[in-house]
Amino acid sequence: DWSLIVKQGKQKKKPTEQLIATNVAINELEERKRRAKNVIIYGVAESANANIEMKSKDDESKVKEIFKIIDQENVIPKFIRRLRSKTDKPGPILVELTEDFLRNKILGSAKKSRSRFNGSTKVTRFQS
Repeated sequence: DWSLIVKQGKQKKKPTEQLIATNVAINELEERKRRAKNVIIYGVAESANANIEMKSKDDESKVKEIFKIIDQENVIPKFIRRLRSKTDKPGPILVELTEDFLRNKILGSAKKSRSRFNGSTKVTRFQS
């Protein structure tokens, strides 16, 4: 009911409640800022290697190859991590970049270069 929401909004919050609400808002903004540097790559086959370090290196080389295909080989990721898949498809790759403007540069290049990818590979922004 709208009237209850208005009444609750007019009530003064206790200082501890205000502090908690402020901290939640700050944490949310920091999380969004951090995620603004992320790119997700779908459809990249997972390595058959049993060694975790080798799988990670394979993912790194595949990301570099994709960046080369979209003419962004000079972009160096901060870190690369394979996420778990909820289906039988390979898990997506999370790529965190050093700056958020690089994400837009990569996404724009990936969109222009879409015809160069195999049918299953897709580069997209990280959505919360």
